[in-house]
Amino acid sequence: MNTTGDRIHVTHVNIRTSIFLVLFQLLFVQIITFIFIIAGYLLILNYGAAANVFLHSIAGLIILVAAFIFYLYLTVFAILQWVNEYYELYRKEFVHKRGIIWRKVEKYSIEHMKFAEVKQDMLGKLFNYGTLSLYDARRIKFLELYLIHSPMQFLEILETINPDLDEMENVIRGDEGLNYT
Repeated sequence: MNTTGDRIHVTHVNIRTSIFLVLFQLLFVQIITFIFIIAGYLLILNYGAAANVFLHSIAGLIILVAAFIFYLYLTVFAILQWVNEYYELYRKEFVHKRGIIWRKVEKYSIEHMKFAEVKQDMLGKLFNYGTLSLYDARRIKFLELYLIHSPMQFLEILETINPDLDEMENVIRGDEGLNYT
């Protein structure tokens, strides 16, 4: 990023999946873990002697350790996936980078993008996320920026870069265009 006087020049924009969805995934993992803890506690209360024998055995210890490792895996995977999968929007190209261990990079030319569509449902409108679909005429395929944060903002940036881009908005109706004065 370069600054000149009062102007800021941005070389590219990073686009990620909405943080709301990552937090929802982590909350889901927490709820499932809580349910298993409560179920285990109820089993111990109802079948105290048998559960006590099981918990003091090697099999019980292995299951508890495996459950904890699985919980950690799901939590770390959700965070690493969010950090390592993103899009970069440059003036001339769109770059999709993903992969936790092996990096995969796909590049799309902005001048070949002919159509863009934003899809937002009610939750997407409420929490400001949605899917931005771009049609690459050269590759004859759609590029889906799945459940990204602020899709309308990125659509406006794309329109600025490529004024010939045809657009469509498939969103829940809001109060845009209503004038109460």
